[in-house]
Amino acid sequence: MHSGERPDATAAPNGDDAERLLGVASSGGGGGGDVPPSQRVLRTVASLLNVDSLELPPLYESVDPDALDALFAEPDGLSGTRTGTLSFAYAGCTVFVDGDGSVTVREGGVESGT
Repeated sequence: MHSGERPDATAAPNGDDAERLLGVASSGGGGGGDVPPSQRVLRTVASLLNVDSLELPPLYESVDPDALDALFAEPDGLSGTRTGTLSFAYAGCTVFVDGDGSVTVREGGVESGT
């Protein structure tokens, strides 16, 4: 398959296999319980690359995990919808963390908008 070509829809698998085939994986936010965004990043990247999260490089080489978690933490006594997206390169992937804490990972480096 050449770059930019779509996979054959008749052979498209379901679930995690489909995400890996397309080079994209995601993890929900908000209702993610007590799982901080830094851990969701590790789990989602590991799932996409089909490796154990312990085989990934340290997250702190790309982003400060404590700062990432603090950025998307619910402030005490405050509620509401957060907006915005943080993106960064990690383990050969582009990671997007949305305001609700959801994580989307695409294979390949961060694409510049400029």
